[in-house]
Amino acid sequence: MDFTSDSTGPRSSSASGVGHARSSSELEDGLLPESELKLIRLREQRESLISRRNRLLQEVESLKRRKQTSGNVGVADARLMDLVLLSRPGTATVGTAVETIDGTSDLQRELATKSDTLPLLNMQARLQCLRELYAGVELEVESIEDATATEMVVKAQFSKLRPGFHVKLKLKYRDAVLVSCEVQDVSRNDRWLLRDLVRCRNPSRILLGCFEFDSLRERRSAEFARLESTISRYPSLVTVERESETCIRFARSASPAAVLRVQWLIEVADMWPSTTIATTLVNGSGEPIDIEQIKTGLLKEYGVSLGLQELCKACLCL
Repeated sequence: MDFTSDSTGPRSSSASGVGHARSSSELEDGLLPESELKLIRLREQRESLISRRNRLLQEVESLKRRKQTSGNVGVADARLMDLVLLSRPGTATVGTAVETIDGTSDLQRELATKSDTLPLLNMQARLQCLRELYAGVELEVESIEDATATEMVVKAQFSKLRPGFHVKLKLKYRDAVLVSCEVQDVSRNDRWLLRDLVRCRNPSRILLGCFEFDSLRERRSAEFARLESTISRYPSLVTVERESETCIRFARSASPAAVLRVQWLIEVADMWPSTTIATTLVNGSGEPIDIEQIKTGLLKEYGVSLGLQELCKACLCL
């Protein structure tokens, strides 16, 4: 048998593979032209330069990160050293860097050294903010000190609506800590309405509740005055009468006759004042008419002020 063709094929392919794997130095024996050898050398040189450039870039990035880390550590070490120096007893070298700020310090001086979000210590600035926030409140403070405790009598006068009312508190402190709070006196006219607040033992809650109560009284008076002014435009049809601080009456004399009463009640529930608006409508025959759903819908749609005006116009046919 003839095996010549089978042995020739593999040998030629093996020789070709070896030839492709040779470098440019092995091909300098005249196997390739000089131009191709030069091109191969340039490619190898370019790849070597690119590899070297990448290594240099990696070293630069590593140095940058190392420098940044060492810089942060240096800043942290410096701050730690400052804290250590400030906490050392008898240190005189850092005395000028320590500044005491209290309630009597100048406001600009405190702002220049302030680096937190805590309330200001400047008492004048805090009192001014309190006066702007709680307008219409006057406080009178009397202090009685003894060897063991300090008693303070605070009288708060609320006058957003005349006549105003007052609340007198007796506070007892021991080592600058409030240990007891007692309501000594409340205005006679508002004592029953504020009975829940009187039983409270938290002075801040008492004063805030009384301020809200006074604000609601002022709001009710203003809304009644606005409502009276609006309905009084029809003097030939309707007469307006303030029956009390909490109730206003509208009577339509022309046909169809009707009487509408609007009551605005303020009550203290769970230590917090709230309001309730109640209405009653009676026709000329003295029969009551249920307008609760109409009132609720108008108040939800238009709000208190405009809702009451629309309710009066609808019930009195204006």
